[in-house]
Amino acid sequence: MRSLGADAAQVTSWGKGAVVVLALSACGRFEQAAPSASATAVAAPDPPPKTRPPADPVRIWVKIGKEDITTESGVLVPLPPPDKRSEGVEAKHKRSGAVADMHIVALAKAIPSCHDKPVVIEVEPETTFRLLEEVAFTLAEQGCKSFEARVIGDAPREFKFTTPVHADIEAPKILAELQDGGIALTTPVGSVGPNCEGSAKGVTIARQEGRLPSGALTLCAAKLKAGTKELTTARMVLLAAAPATSCADVVDAARALERHGNEALFPEVVIGAAD
Repeated sequence: MRSLGADAAQVTSWGKGAVVVLALSACGRFEQAAPSASATAVAAPDPPPKTRPPADPVRIWVKIGKEDITTESGVLVPLPPPDKRSEGVEAKHKRSGAVADMHIVALAKAIPSCHDKPVVIEVEPETTFRLLEEVAFTLAEQGCKSFEARVIGDAPREFKFTTPVHADIEAPKILAELQDGGIALTTPVGSVGPNCEGSAKGVTIARQEGRLPSGALTLCAAKLKAGTKELTTARMVLLAAAPATSCADVVDAARALERHGNEALFPEVVIGAAD
């Protein structure tokens, strides 16, 4: 039998594939040495590849954020400085290159068709009405008919609407125009006076401390629907606003005009710009 030196070492396998070193001492006893780090280390799994989430099969999503317009395919258009947002996106991003144009080229390319899906547009409270209108107008040209605006961070503040492209604007309706001083209402028989009394041009429901009193607006709409023959069966409101109007105001007005308790008032909202 071959003699082994006192400090000789032998490498063998032990357990389930683990490699250990057995040291033979001068007294003939075996001592187990700790497995080396390199022998026991388990390679970390490769991270999963980064992929975009699949397209939503139910709806189309667009976000008008603080700095840009985004869809599920990524950032499309940067927003201009806040003091220029009443003009919408910069003219260079529009089809004709003119400020007055409302067609956003990159958005139309990203969403060439809606395939009858509703569009959810998330907006910041301070997002201008003009930006919301440009996004909706562009997608209406792509065949989108049904929209829902949601104020970011405040889920209950939302409303559904469509555009004049896909609405029968000749149908009986009430016209609601958001102004600096409040909201002006017009029925098929004429303008509604201050505090919802009589007939006169100007603000019907005035702002209170800068905010639109939703309760007063709802009561006025209910009064007009019940007391105006031409509005008895009407469901449409043409909601207009100046380009710089905040989307928070637009959402609040639309919701106030939608219903009174369980009674539907004017739930079919069509958005448009004020003259």
